[in-house]
Amino acid sequence: SEVTFDSWVRRRGYREWLKRRMFRRVGGVITAGDDGRRFARRYGTPERRIFIARHTVDIDHYAAGVSVATPHRERFRAETGLTGTVFAYIGRLWGPKGVFDLLDAFALVREQGADATLLLVGDGIDEPALRKRAARLGDRVVFAGFRQKVELPRWYSAADVLVLPTLGDTYGMVVDEAMACGLPIISTSAVGELVDRVQEGRNGYLVPPGDPKALASAMTRMAADPRGRSAMGVESRRMIDGWTPDRWASDFEVAVAGILALPRRNQRR
Repeated sequence: SEVTFDSWVRRRGYREWLKRRMFRRVGGVITAGDDGRRFARRYGTPERRIFIARHTVDIDHYAAGVSVATPHRERFRAETGLTGTVFAYIGRLWGPKGVFDLLDAFALVREQGADATLLLVGDGIDEPALRKRAARLGDRVVFAGFRQKVELPRWYSAADVLVLPTLGDTYGMVVDEAMACGLPIISTSAVGELVDRVQEGRNGYLVPPGDPKALASAMTRMAADPRGRSAMGVESRRMIDGWTPDRWASDFEVAVAGILALPRRNQRR
C-alpha cells in the first residue's frame, strides 16, 4: 500500500468504491510507513492487519560509488559544465514531477545572483518543453540524459543538493539514493513517507508543492551556506544508515508471518 496524490491520478468514484471493497477484504497490508498505514486504514483495513516494511535502496552501492567518484569530482564537474552550487534533479522529465516549477525556481535563484547550476538527470515526455524554457538560462542548466544505476553515484558526487519538486510522489526512492550519497535534500511535502527521511533544518528543507518561490527560497539558502549544507549531507548519510535491503527482507518476513498468524477474514459480504 502506498499513498497516491490527485496531481498524478484522478480520483474517480468507481476507483474509490473498489479500494474500499478491496481493503476491507484483504488478509493484510504491507506498507512502507505511517502514510501508507493511514491510507490503508482510510479504506477499511484494521490496524492489526497493517505491517511496516520500509522501502530501501542499495545503500552500499551508492556510498561506495560516491567514495570512488569523489576524488575525481572537480574534473568531472569541469568536463560536464557544472559550476557553483549544483542542484540535482534525478528522475523523469514529466510535468507532474514538478520539473517546470524547479526550472522557474532556479531562474529566481539566478536572479538573486547565486553562483549555481541546475543538473537534470533523466528523460521524459516533457524534455523538449523543458529545454526550450531553459534556453534563457544558458549553460547554467545541464541536461545529462537518462543514466543507469551504475552511473548514478558519479552524478550524485558532482552535486551539492538533491531537489525533488514533485507535485505528488508515492515514496520518492531518489531521496534515499541521495541520502546514501551524503547529500542534503530539498523536497516538496507531497511525498509519501517523507517525515522520517527529510527533517526541516536537520538534513534539508521542505516546501509546499507547486510553489516555485518557496522552492527558490530554500535553494538560495542552501547556495549561501556551504558549511550548513555539508553538515546536512553528513546527517543525511547518518539517518539512512541501517536501512538496507537485508533489513527490508527481515521486516517483510515478519510482516508475512504476522499476516499468516491472523485468523482468515470472512470473504463473503
